[in-house]
Amino acid sequence: MQGRLDFSEELAELVIFMSEVAISIRMYTPYNRCLAISEEEKNRHILWLADSIHAFADLAEAIKSGNTKAISETADGIVKLYEKYTVIGERRAGDPMRTFHNEPDLPNHERSNRWVLDDGIALMEKIKAKAHLHSVITL
Repeated sequence: MQGRLDFSEELAELVIFMSEVAISIRMYTPYNRCLAISEEEKNRHILWLADSIHAFADLAEAIKSGNTKAISETADGIVKLYEKYTVIGERRAGDPMRTFHNEPDLPNHERSNRWVLDDGIALMEKIKAKAHLHSVITL
């Protein structure tokens, strides 16, 4: 019988990541009166941030199913989505690096080097690797 794959650690990290995204979302709301960018730009950042966590329901369903291929494909789709956030262009935020920082009101040179999206990409890669390893072991 094939054993169930345990993603407890990764799911705990996912909750932490979602909390970091929530903090970033809050920084683009009226809560942060110091942010000197247009309402349209704030809305784009909020949209990206909310969009960055909406696919987690699909990931949860894949993990619940135990289907390692579905887990890998879903995590890979999230990574590809995140990579699109680094592109500046029409309908995109003017400074994508600003979106996923917890200190968006600070100039680039004063922000910490910690970019929340990097944590999400690393976590999705970790989930993909674990699913792949499990599928190889159970062949």
